[in-house]
Amino acid sequence: MADNNKKGKSKIGSIIRNLVLILAVGIFCYSGYQLITIYMEYKEGSDEYQDLEKYVDVAANSANAETEKQTPEDKKDPDVPEETEINMEETNVDEFGTVIIGDLVDSEELEDTKQEGSEAQVSLNEKETTQSAESSDATEKSKKEKEATPVIEEKEDGSVKILGKIGKVKKRVDFEELKKINPEIIGWLYVEAIDEINYPIVQTDDNVYYLSHTFKKTDNIAGSIFLDCDTKPNFTEANSVIYGHNMKNGSMFGKLNQFYDEETYEKSKYFWIYTEDLYYKYEIFSCTEVGAISESYQRQFETKWEFEDYLKRMQENSIIKTDTELTSADKIVTLSTCTASSDVRFVVQGKLVRAYQVVDPDKTKKNTEK
Repeated sequence: MADNNKKGKSKIGSIIRNLVLILAVGIFCYSGYQLITIYMEYKEGSDEYQDLEKYVDVAANSANAETEKQTPEDKKDPDVPEETEINMEETNVDEFGTVIIGDLVDSEELEDTKQEGSEAQVSLNEKETTQSAESSDATEKSKKEKEATPVIEEKEDGSVKILGKIGKVKKRVDFEELKKINPEIIGWLYVEAIDEINYPIVQTDDNVYYLSHTFKKTDNIAGSIFLDCDTKPNFTEANSVIYGHNMKNGSMFGKLNQFYDEETYEKSKYFWIYTEDLYYKYEIFSCTEVGAISESYQRQFETKWEFEDYLKRMQENSIIKTDTELTSADKIVTLSTCTASSDVRFVVQGKLVRAYQVVDPDKTKKNTEK
């Protein structure tokens, strides 16, 4: 009888062990399947965005600037005829290290300001009156912060006007082809210090869709780099917010947190946003961790003083110290990504320092041939 009980217990124990083993193997196989699935999804997302890079050439904007400056014999663009209205042979580098075509020109020089007859005449008395008024106002203005001039402003028709100096740069992004893939593209982002952050920017009517859909609108955990749905797509607002996932394989905004390290900032403090007609260059002034609901995401401000205080706080809270001068006239962009904590975000903020007009050599060549 005792032997039978022992055999029974041994049989039950064996069954339990087999069940546990089967369960463990099942969990292992399922986990392996999940890992393979995640890996394949990561790869599909990365492959898609790498394929899109064939429509972009950003290197010459900064990395080759010094080389082009030192080798003037290589400046000539063989694809552009000499008869173009813009001398493509004249390649310069501005104070931000950007290769430009020709010379920087004051925007006012490009506008027709000529007047004829009596409209062009201003009497001496009128000039004296104006000068007197300006002198009087100068005393009052000296007590306040000097009014700054924005780099760009929005026109009534929604287009963008460049203020101050205008530089012309060669076309780097083929928006015509990219729009065929996704008409919701509104720009292209490139971070100089982190070459891997080189992606199209999209925008739709919500901030949910592109969290799980790629540029080609494929369902994928990589999502897209996208502009806040309530922000103007021309980047003329005080603060334009751009979101991207912190992917474990380093894609999307997965390497944005390299700005925790000051060496990354010292490598280059600029990032670019390319649009179809204008290229915008931004200087980073703040990198920091913030709450998921934070004032960093505030886009509109009632007064210039409110915006000035905001900019001051953002710069003071930065993990790395910057000396960028900030004014109420600035236009900034906030790059935002998630962190290991669901309640914390990492943001990098930059101010617009210059806007450039885009020159398409192919179109210029066609127009010249006509």
